[in-house]
Amino acid sequence: MIDALRKKLSAWALNQLEQIMLSSDEIEMLVRTEKPLSPAQQDELQKRGYRSHYVVGNFSSGSVSNVKQLEEVAELQFVRNIELSFPMSKE
Repeated sequence: MIDALRKKLSAWALNQLEQIMLSSDEIEMLVRTEKPLSPAQQDELQKRGYRSHYVVGNFSSGSVSNVKQLEEVAELQFVRNIELSFPMSKE
């Protein structure tokens, strides 16, 4: 696992990575950046497979297709923190 993921994911998310790697589901996340995203930064995220759903200030909710894309998003200097989504209740 690359250092960027260790630095930018929560402890819970790091523990969930193995399960996520075995899943074929989209990886939903909340990305916190140092300041609101510029158009160039939005393009950088898109190039790494990030699909933005909603942006407010320096937070963006979105998704990627796999862990490789998650790693690529985590490598971006302007990304400060990544929180993975999780179910609010058991199904």
